[in-house]
Amino acid sequence: MKAAILAISAIIGMTACNREAKRDANDASAKTAEEARQTNRDVKEGADNAANSTDKAAADTRDEAAKAADKDHYNNSGTSAIIDSLRGEKGAATGKATEGGKTASGKVNEESRQSTRDVKEGAQTVGGKIQEEARQTTRDVGDVVGGDKGVTEADKKTLTRLRAALKDDKKASKDADDVKITVDNGKVRLHGTVASPEAKKEIARVAGKVAGGASKVSDEMKVTERVGAGSND
Repeated sequence: MKAAILAISAIIGMTACNREAKRDANDASAKTAEEARQTNRDVKEGADNAANSTDKAAADTRDEAAKAADKDHYNNSGTSAIIDSLRGEKGAATGKATEGGKTASGKVNEESRQSTRDVKEGAQTVGGKIQEEARQTTRDVGDVVGGDKGVTEADKKTLTRLRAALKDDKKASKDADDVKITVDNGKVRLHGTVASPEAKKEIARVAGKVAGGASKVSDEMKVTERVGAGSND
């Protein structure tokens, strides 16, 4: 009986020990599981933090790269714009300088041509005036000294032919010696006195024949009848 009690007691004790051991094992297992879960949470959190950090670093890198690209583009665009502006200003300045140079050159050339024309016209006017004064002086001298005058070499030849023709003309020869003859540029001027209208007409006719037409003869002769004047026939 005692042995049975001891056996039962032993069984009860063993059962209690088993329950205690099981409880301890369960507690240890629960603790281990919790620790494992905590470790998993820690690892996951660390992984998440690392991933977040990596993503943030990548985003920051992309932002910096984008900013750098924008800055480079801006600088390039700004530089290009400045270069284009300078080129445009240079081209405009060159165009204005060229146009201004052409305008000034054209103005100077026109003024030079106008000055040349003015000088030429002035010279022609002065020259013509001097020539006319010289011819008038020649006529005046001829009137004073009573002699014939040919202004140019051609005029002198005409004068010589006219004098020879008047000498050979019977109706004109007697009165021709009292007529002064001036030949100026092909124009014949007759001045002096003759004895009759017939003699005046004949001398003028001969002069026109030698000069090349009556339109080239200026008849300024005066008729003054002289005592004893008769016909040349």
